[in-house]
Amino acid sequence: MSMRPRSNGTATRPGVSRSTLGLAGAVLLVLVGAFPTFVVIAVGAVPTLLSYGLDTSRGHAQTRCVAATNVAAIVYFMMELWATGHNYVNAIALVTNVLTLGAMFGAAAVGFLIFTIVPGIYAAFAAGRQRARATSLKSYLEQLKAEWGSGVDDGEEEQNPAS
Repeated sequence: MSMRPRSNGTATRPGVSRSTLGLAGAVLLVLVGAFPTFVVIAVGAVPTLLSYGLDTSRGHAQTRCVAATNVAAIVYFMMELWATGHNYVNAIALVTNVLTLGAMFGAAAVGFLIFTIVPGIYAAFAAGRQRARATSLKSYLEQLKAEWGSGVDDGEEEQNPAS
């Protein structure tokens, strides 16, 4: 096996470094120790993962809405798992309970509804603000006409003599 020279003159073997192996080992230990929590997260986050896969928008707004409400429900059931005992039996009991799944998936559905409904509500308010601004500008134009005459709104721009 060929050796690669280091910057300090010593040689190393090509392949995986010790720090990478150490990190992989630590992740594996955490995953094994937190496996019941991982089960609840994996089952509960299915709507978020589906939303991420189906959302083609640039900022992934749909995924953000679904994930925010979905995570809120998942955290509630994770705390319930931790309170009743962090073991495989309780994790499986949680994820096979229809009410638990309904709450987690229902929360994701609420996030999707927020994504669907809020832009329309915002557009209605924005249109109302624009109408009010147009009315305000028209009344201001009438005030200018009264003060300066009807030539204020003839639509011609004054030419700059310097150009």
